[in-house]
Amino acid sequence: MPYPVAVTETFSTLPPVTVASFQDLQSKDPKRGPDARDSDSIRVEPAPAGLTHWCEATKGGGKIAPEVFAEMTARPRFADACRASYRSSIERSGRNPVLTRVTMDTSRLVYGYLVLYLDAHGAITLKAIQDLCREIGLAGHGRAQAILFHLRAIGYLQRDPDSTDRRSRRYLPSPEMKAALRDCLGDELRAFSLIEPEAGHAEARLAEPAFFRAFLMRWGKGLVDALKFRNRRPISHFSDRNAGLVMLHDALLSAKEDDTYPPRGPLKMSIRELARKYDVSRSHVLRLFRDAETLGLLTRNADEQTVTLDEAFTRDIVEFQVIIFLAMATCAQHAFDATAAGASTAA
Repeated sequence: MPYPVAVTETFSTLPPVTVASFQDLQSKDPKRGPDARDSDSIRVEPAPAGLTHWCEATKGGGKIAPEVFAEMTARPRFADACRASYRSSIERSGRNPVLTRVTMDTSRLVYGYLVLYLDAHGAITLKAIQDLCREIGLAGHGRAQAILFHLRAIGYLQRDPDSTDRRSRRYLPSPEMKAALRDCLGDELRAFSLIEPEAGHAEARLAEPAFFRAFLMRWGKGLVDALKFRNRRPISHFSDRNAGLVMLHDALLSAKEDDTYPPRGPLKMSIRELARKYDVSRSHVLRLFRDAETLGLLTRNADEQTVTLDEAFTRDIVEFQVIIFLAMATCAQHAFDATAAGASTAA
């Protein structure tokens, strides 16, 4: 019997934000996107807004105003940042075995972040997992025990050698998993730094235990809050499938150089190539894109092996990436503040 997977939702379960048409926020011309060039004018790149600016923009009961999305996507390097994020996810798939697994199976990515959150929060014990399950809405003592067994089986947890209390055994994140997920967060911060250079400073400090812990405290809290909603959005179709999200990123990066972002032209989708590249069956790839077409997310051209994304789906892709960048800003600023407070207290 397979291990029960209690948490299958991912960051794509963040509540969808109702915003105006992406094109209306950027331009009345439907062929233009945030990285479109105007040959009749010279674009002057605005100064970085700063992490605190984006943190303030996310305050307000969890809802993000359409103006915030418009401001983020209007940044001259927003498209470059998104492509950098997609490129790093593809490169992770072959960097090392642990990174490959978390990239291909998004549920493992969620599990890993929750493990690191519990570790940063205090200690990883069966009771801590029970409390987390209860907070998310996954009640049941047996469920928590099954999750603990699953986390140990996939190598995410190992027993704390200093734990001697058999009634409350403590566990530690495996060093390999911890390093892999630090790389994942670092990749997103580097991508976001194309918009906000301060994010690059945060990425450089992830190796500091205190900074990484503070970052995880806010990141994990946001993930737990997101999992409580269990809402689905269009991109969930890809994030819920094995290697689905990385194959979507692969397709997005195949856009022609003169295409806008998000791409509106045909994107390459070779079933044979994607199956070979990401070590999945051809039937899995074909089913993924056929189902996406049935859901109205894209239109396939089987003869030319291309797909064209639906306009509403492209908006969701953009909104999802903006949410990730805003989360990076919030977590990084929290870590900066927390470590600065600790340093001043120590002094």
